[in-house]
Amino acid sequence: MFEGFKPRDVPLALISTFLFAVSFPILKYALRYSPPLLFAAVRAALTAIFFVVFFALIGRRIRVPRGRALTASILVAFFSATYPSAAQNLGIIMLDPRSAATVSSIFQSTTPIFITVLAAVFLGEPLTRGKAFGAAVSFTGIILLSLEGKDLEALKSAATLGGLLILSTALSYSVSGIVTKKTLEFYPRLDLLAWSSFLSALMYVPLMGLVWFFGVENPSPEKVLLPPVFISLALLSFIVGGAVMIIWYRLIDSYPISRLSYFNYLLPLFAGLVSFIFMGERLSPRSLIYAALILLGVYIVQRPKGEGVVRVNSPCSITPHAQRAR
Repeated sequence: MFEGFKPRDVPLALISTFLFAVSFPILKYALRYSPPLLFAAVRAALTAIFFVVFFALIGRRIRVPRGRALTASILVAFFSATYPSAAQNLGIIMLDPRSAATVSSIFQSTTPIFITVLAAVFLGEPLTRGKAFGAAVSFTGIILLSLEGKDLEALKSAATLGGLLILSTALSYSVSGIVTKKTLEFYPRLDLLAWSSFLSALMYVPLMGLVWFFGVENPSPEKVLLPPVFISLALLSFIVGGAVMIIWYRLIDSYPISRLSYFNYLLPLFAGLVSFIFMGERLSPRSLIYAALILLGVYIVQRPKGEGVVRVNSPCSITPHAQRAR
């Protein structure tokens, strides 16, 4: 798994993957105290602030996107941050609280399947029968995990809606991966990362206005000042959304995505382990089998057979084949 990696990069990749995974139980914990959309909005604002400070510290101006770079930055902001953050927050509170963080990480690990299909449709990259079979295996596991031994009426439950919202974030990240791949041919990755954060924060302004106007939730500032919420926001915004993403993009610059993609399978493992230790989450033996079926399908889709297939590992991941403007 680590063959071909520089010794110093292996711990960086493992730590990054671990922190991506830990974000699931952190999010579940924070949403006990904070409304989901308010949490997403404040998280976006804090991530934007992180990049302002980051660029100030390194003494570099942020390259302002214009024309197609601006259009792409808006799309990346929506599909990599605004929509998935809101949908994930709403989805995770609808799932069974006994396993919400673990199941969320399993569902979101299907991102490579969506991006492979999108790459086939929009970029003309090959979608083999084997990969189609892998996708079918994975989604069969998703349906079975959603039912968890119940009849089809269980698909009408709030938990199923929550699962669909989490799955939609995997699709959203996949769209972002395709757009990011094309954008990095003419726009620097750090600037894209920064501007997508700024634009995502701006997108939440009208959204939260509508939330307040229609009384969907109470966007009270006191909620985010509660210690559990504020600490969670700091971790998810500054560490995961900021520092870890910068490190992860450097790794993507250095190694083929087909090599990094194998860290994808550690996400549910890390998330499930942390959730079990600190939150008492458990999956039944039957659910573990269904989860294994999902990951098996992802593996079949990602296995290194056939050339030119786009592979991604995590939210906002991109392919190494795009030329990167410096």
